[in-house]
Amino acid sequence: MNAPRLPTERPRWRRVLRFVLRALLGFVLFVVAYVLVFLATGAIAVNRGYVEPQDGVEIWVHAGKAHTDLIVPVRHAIHDWSDDLPVSDFPTLGACYTTHIVFGWGERGFYIDVGDWENLTVTAAVRAMFYLGRSVMHVDYMLGGMPATLLDQRRIVVTEAQYRALVDFIRASFARDAQGRTQPIPGFSYWGHDAFYEGSGRYGLFYTCNTWTNAALRRAGAPTSLWAVFPQCVMSHLPVTPP
Repeated sequence: MNAPRLPTERPRWRRVLRFVLRALLGFVLFVVAYVLVFLATGAIAVNRGYVEPQDGVEIWVHAGKAHTDLIVPVRHAIHDWSDDLPVSDFPTLGACYTTHIVFGWGERGFYIDVGDWENLTVTAAVRAMFYLGRSVMHVDYMLGGMPATLLDQRRIVVTEAQYRALVDFIRASFARDAQGRTQPIPGFSYWGHDAFYEGSGRYGLFYTCNTWTNAALRRAGAPTSLWAVFPQCVMSHLPVTPP
């Protein structure tokens, strides 16, 4: 009588192939779910009751291809940004005339090491996506004051109380030393009238530079998205600035 045949083990290459296919399928499903979630939450507006106050503070939001910035007055009764960000931190600013200041928060690798999408590496992308990098604040004193037009901009007017909340949010995004001073990063500047500072918080897949802008606008009571990963999510609910 013949002994029963034992099942043969699958070849090693088949097991590896099966693992790879499952991993790829899992990655694709994750990306699809991520995109669907950001589209859904980006379509949900918050602060729908926003009404422009007759007497308030003008702030601006500027969007590029992948990044958004906040633009606020340099000096206001509520806060003078030159107290936190002295002119000496900016290589070519000197005594140049400026009325507005630009703030952007992001991951150090993208802002400083990469610069633009053409220079993006897999290492930099993974580091940013999985909260492995350090955050920075990019600050730019706009020479000559607020320009009449920007490529993609939105103007919002907020009350002084809302502006104070926005100022507190931006100030809390700077890492500070034991004396409470901001910490500039020497040797890094795009144009000379801008500078980088150590930031607080971690950049990652679920909290990007645009998520930061969106959170700041929510704090200021401006109409924006429930959650924003890309610039379009930030800008879609803001009032369109007249030409």
